[in-house]
Amino acid sequence: AAQADPTDARAYFGLGQSYENLALIGGPLGGGHAESKAHAFLAKAVALAPANREYRREFFNFLIDSDSRHARDEARNLLQTVNQGDPDYPFMLIHLQQACADYRSPDALTALAFTTAPRHVVTTIVDLIPY
Repeated sequence: AAQADPTDARAYFGLGQSYENLALIGGPLGGGHAESKAHAFLAKAVALAPANREYRREFFNFLIDSDSRHARDEARNLLQTVNQGDPDYPFMLIHLQQACADYRSPDALTALAFTTAPRHVVTTIVDLIPY
């Protein structure tokens, strides 16, 4: 379906979900190729239909569930494209914070706080730091 119409986000999304399931079944030894394909197809679906909340949510959760630090960085970048008034934003922010906390990286948590917090919150925090 994706070959027939390369602009069909729904086809890429379906392929991404299929490969995501294959990666889960294949586990750590056999799921690497399928996980890579799932990433590519889900990313393409979001690129073709960035306003589609279902596609964005699936790709975001895929990235969060990944063991890759790069995937969490990509999830952070995806979150930065979401309007803070979007109903999914708080859910995505909390899940990203939890994923970074699970990673136990103080640098990742600091970067997350300063890249996803509203500007007025960051300004207030910086103003509270004694020099």
